[in-house]
Amino acid sequence: MAEITLALAAFTEFEIILGVGTDDYARHVASCRFVPSGGTETRWKGGTPTAKVGHRSLSDWTCEMRVAQDYTSTGLARYLFTNEGTTVAASFKPVAGGPTFETDLVLAAPEIGGEIDAYGEATVTHTCTAKPTISV
Repeated sequence: MAEITLALAAFTEFEIILGVGTDDYARHVASCRFVPSGGTETRWKGGTPTAKVGHRSLSDWTCEMRVAQDYTSTGLARYLFTNEGTTVAASFKPVAGGPTFETDLVLAAPEIGGEIDAYGEATVTHTCTAKPTISV
């Protein structure tokens, strides 16, 4: 097995760009991630060693965000609450100068409320209409 000797370019998220619709809400999120799930495998085997077929379906994708519970007129939480069920274009750039990931999201409303003596935040999971595309 060949060892891959190329430089590793993993990134640390410290300055992101998060486009939802036509606005950048990077200041309103503490985390953002596109998450694949599923991708089921189907197999069939017949009565001989060569009578086999298999198929793996593609994953479904979601976008998980941890957002500030800012319900003022310009807050992301308010936008999500107001536009629940709406499909909007979204883009996520985890680090300046790095790749951009884009897909359409079906927006979900965030939770409301939380712990005493803590900043209000909510975790919300949006459905992606397709696997995110990547561009540099």
